[in-house]
Amino acid sequence: MKGQVILELKKQPWLLHLFWLIMLVAVMGTLGVGWENHLQRHGVGYPETGFKTDWDKATTAGEAAWNMRYLEHDIKADTKAAAKLPAVQQGDNKAQALMETMLADYQKRDYRHLNQAILKAAQEDPQAVKSIEELNYLSPNTDELIALMRYMVKHLPNRLIQVDAMTSVTGNFAAIFGLQNYFSASNGKDAEVLTALLLIMGLTLFCYVYFQDRRLTTDTMMRTAPVSGMKQALIRGGVTLGLINLILLIAVVSTLLAMSLLPGHEFGTWLQPLVYTLNSHVGTTSLAQALGQEWLMINLWWLVFAGLAFCLSLVSRNLLVGMLVLAVVAFANRLQLLGLIDPALRTYVPSAHTVFPNLILHSGSYGEVAFGTVVVTFVAWILALFICGGLIQMARQRLRFAAAR
Repeated sequence: MKGQVILELKKQPWLLHLFWLIMLVAVMGTLGVGWENHLQRHGVGYPETGFKTDWDKATTAGEAAWNMRYLEHDIKADTKAAAKLPAVQQGDNKAQALMETMLADYQKRDYRHLNQAILKAAQEDPQAVKSIEELNYLSPNTDELIALMRYMVKHLPNRLIQVDAMTSVTGNFAAIFGLQNYFSASNGKDAEVLTALLLIMGLTLFCYVYFQDRRLTTDTMMRTAPVSGMKQALIRGGVTLGLINLILLIAVVSTLLAMSLLPGHEFGTWLQPLVYTLNSHVGTTSLAQALGQEWLMINLWWLVFAGLAFCLSLVSRNLLVGMLVLAVVAFANRLQLLGLIDPALRTYVPSAHTVFPNLILHSGSYGEVAFGTVVVTFVAWILALFICGGLIQMARQRLRFAAAR
């Protein structure tokens, strides 16, 4: 076993690994630093200024200043509008009272009290909370806002999601993977780019390592090894999977380091919450868990590629054919090929699960699809593909024995 692992390491396409390492570090680092330094998320224009936008710096202090200035403006506007009403109509403006409390807590940096005040108001007077624009950025859904603020009060009472989500290193890092559901963040394209890059990296590397022996006609020699063909295939896949995970880890660490070097940003916390609704149930999850689920999904996809490349390499020597088939499987959704499958069955096809943020946050068509169901689906396909490859190996071996007689 140890000798086979060493052999598979020696046979790895190291130049291709190096290419993907450079590519992933460059793309992920560029997206991370670019998203963290994207100024146009931090401005606001008011009607009385002709909506001339006043931008704040893309820093922790800049985001806090943006929120305070927004609150100050709305408080003044509400006071001015209330003054024009008859005294009997003025009454108690709960929304304004909450904004004044929020502004005072911002100025004192008393985020514990601020989170508690928002939670209490959302539970007692949802309509007042809905009228506060700064809180609508978090979620226009009252149940989601309550779940989010309940999480903050319980787990992160001294932090402020309004600032962390936009300016912390952890928040911005998760955003490039599509894992940010506040402030209508326009990071979907970044997530699509990274997902496509990771899928293409996996399919090229797994195709290369599984087709290598038959392309170089060294498959006959490999059959003389004291390890069965199935074990060789599993070791080959395991070694390749470990190496591409190492590439991903290096890219992640490099990106976080680059983002941490930008001045004016706190690192944040991996416990920062994300909110979702699954089967009408509102829940929260942490960035750490969401990123772990995304990492699991890409590894499941890589294992699907390994199983499929294993099967294809037993019936073809053409590497390009193998890559083409894997690419069609990976991007069938983009190619509009899923329309050929009955809608009730699409959940059970890996090709339907390439939009990881939607899957993890249960948005769009995933509002009733549990994450565990998708994981079980992928595991079933992976096992089926490797079993199919084993059966093809057995059939080929019997044919060789028959021909030798």
